[in-house]
Amino acid sequence: MERLVREERLSALQHRGAKAFCMRHDVEVVDAIIDSGAMTEAQLLAYLAKVYRIHFVSESKIAQLTIRASTLRLVSLKLAERLCIIPVRFDKKRQKLSVLGGSPANHIDASKQVQIASGVRQVDYIMARPSAIRRAIAQHYEGSAPAPFPKPNAKSDPLAVYHDDLHDWSPYAEDPIKGPE
Repeated sequence: MERLVREERLSALQHRGAKAFCMRHDVEVVDAIIDSGAMTEAQLLAYLAKVYRIHFVSESKIAQLTIRASTLRLVSLKLAERLCIIPVRFDKKRQKLSVLGGSPANHIDASKQVQIASGVRQVDYIMARPSAIRRAIAQHYEGSAPAPFPKPNAKSDPLAVYHDDLHDWSPYAEDPIKGPE
């Protein structure tokens, strides 16, 4: 968060407000910055994606995900909760697991832990809001009714589509394990 202030993307007042929001509501810094109104989801995720050289996805897209049980079984619920990640796609041929994660600063370590635990050759870490990841974990692993997500709207939500070269990654793509349904 301090880097955002140094680069004048957040004012000192917004910084203090986001820190207070983070502590008051017990949320991750990313969620605090967005929920406090200091930056929009689009602004913050695009910035972090550039800093950490990773891709991102909006919470409205996460709400649309259909994740196969075989993909979820690659990562235990305990590990998913601890790392704030959720596996979303497995390419069996390339042994590549794509995960959504809520901690961009720890994406390398989290990817390595997932790689070791799942036994896959490669892990592709895609950043998202931590709160959206937790809701997706509850919905897909625990079967709870999903908390409301914002409705996707391409006109008002510039993140309604994937960033950069993720255009070929779709939550509705055929599962490489089973093929098209």
